[in-house]
Amino acid sequence: IRGVLEVFSNYYQLLDARRRDCLTGLLNRQALEDNFEKIAMMPVQRDTGAASAKGDARAAPKLCWVSVIDIDHFKRVNDQYGHVIGDEVLLLVSRLMVSALRGGDQIFRYGGEEFVCLMAASDFEGTRLAMERLRETVERHVFPRVGQVTVSIGFARVDPFALPGVVIANADRALYHAKDAGRNRVYCYEELLEQGVFKQVDSGAFELF
Repeated sequence: IRGVLEVFSNYYQLLDARRRDCLTGLLNRQALEDNFEKIAMMPVQRDTGAASAKGDARAAPKLCWVSVIDIDHFKRVNDQYGHVIGDEVLLLVSRLMVSALRGGDQIFRYGGEEFVCLMAASDFEGTRLAMERLRETVERHVFPRVGQVTVSIGFARVDPFALPGVVIANADRALYHAKDAGRNRVYCYEELLEQGVFKQVDSGAFELF
């Protein structure tokens, strides 16, 4: 039995390693692609206890939200301090994100200096508060050699009937609005859509990842 467990443990670690980014230890893009649809289709959970009877916000149905997080002016860090310091910034930002978010929130390194977070919240305001907390955590941290580093964030609601690429693209549009607005900001795609900043785009215009 011990031998079987050791083989299984080694096999599991091997599978897990394939799903992890080698620098940051976060889940990688392949893991995001493999799990996005399953996460989007997860059943809604409600609090059926006393909080539900009192109308507590925790009793509200949980929606899934995707956030795209980008380190501001990261190329400048690499150009000025070198790729070793750049890698250190990536690693520290990853750790700060993990510390700022809840244990159930899934964080992925999407590529380069870009990250994706999948989280459950009852409304966009709850997601905004979480993303603002993350943004402020990074902004307050003093990075060795570099000093201050900031992140820009865009997020969107996950529609279980939309292609994953469409949902990512929506969050990405909100991210680029944050960049255009001066960086170190958080924007919600649905809110920008309601304000008329964006127009609804046909889902056929996007490719899957």
